[in-house]
Amino acid sequence: MAETAFQNAYRQEHVASFERRSSLLRDMCTKESEIKGSAAIFLVAGSGGAVASTRGTNGKIPGRGNDLTQNTCTLVEYHDVVDMTGFNIFASQGDQIRIAQEGTMAVINRRMDASVIAAVETGTQYAGVASAALTLDKVAHVLAILGNANAGGANVAGAISPAAYVDLLQTEEFTNVNYVDKKVFATTNDAVQARFAWAGIEWVVHSGLTGAETSTEKCLFWNKAAVGLGVDKGDGSKVEVGRDGRNDISWTRASTFIGAKLLQNAGVVIFRHAGDGYAATA
Repeated sequence: MAETAFQNAYRQEHVASFERRSSLLRDMCTKESEIKGSAAIFLVAGSGGAVASTRGTNGKIPGRGNDLTQNTCTLVEYHDVVDMTGFNIFASQGDQIRIAQEGTMAVINRRMDASVIAAVETGTQYAGVASAALTLDKVAHVLAILGNANAGGANVAGAISPAAYVDLLQTEEFTNVNYVDKKVFATTNDAVQARFAWAGIEWVVHSGLTGAETSTEKCLFWNKAAVGLGVDKGDGSKVEVGRDGRNDISWTRASTFIGAKLLQNAGVVIFRHAGDGYAATA
């Protein structure tokens, strides 16, 4: 006869796994969400860099046309579905329906950011030819490229890797109170979800950039007017929950229609970052 009868206690409130759950880049583009159709058309309009001229020898003022470019952003439907049998819901730990709902939204939000990243990466301007650390000099290089294209100002966004963020943490002009208002090391900073403003750029630390944790991470900088984002009407993903009574299967589905497109190449700069020095080792 056993002298003990141990039992396990299962916590019903689940602990969320480590993953990116929200869209960090949705609001860093020129967005169109009042769409009823398969595409959003973004018009880029300007003077084409024209300068004022004097009257011609005939006494007439020469005329010109506007520089108009229509960019078609094709929407693509994306879905994520979780199926669960009634027995699995009954026998499993935690609120399986809630877990499924939260999970499908996270999947859709990651898809939205991936679409924006892919669009920005079609840009052809780079800050330097080789991978390097993200220093104040490199930030200045990015700003100079955008400034020369008249694409600087208050609408510049930057998406950098966690490793590049660590470079900034070792930059005096980013941490020293003689340069910034916020004491960076006096507060908790989540290197995966950090969002902050510095050096005239709206920054996001993003774990989904191409080449993450390698020697060729792609950190992205762009003017918000350089990238168009089309989403389905209402600017929100649709989440539905249902149940097939005949087969006793419950399901959760999240869906959205997304399209992102580079509108102006001059407003995008890509920086190759050497992030492998901060990658985890076995």
